[in-house]
Amino acid sequence: MASCFRRYVVLWSPAMGLSDTSLADIGASPPATTTYIVVVSDGYCPDTAQVTVTVNPLPTPIISGDTVICMNDGTLLKAEGG
Repeated sequence: MASCFRRYVVLWSPAMGLSDTSLADIGASPPATTTYIVVVSDGYCPDTAQVTVTVNPLPTPIISGDTVICMNDGTLLKAEGG
């Protein structure tokens, strides 16, 4: 029985925020919302796809209640946005 094995070449761009640019299964941690393009080729027929990784803004902390806190006292912290 004959078997046919094709080697695929993978290339992601841009490289910023990617764990690797030449693997099919990668991790992405961009500093801002980024659209990545991946090109996969078997040497004959390249194919292209894209994915957008959305980075949301950090929440803004707001202190409600007392703004002066004495030792051993507490206050309520509230996060909004993002």
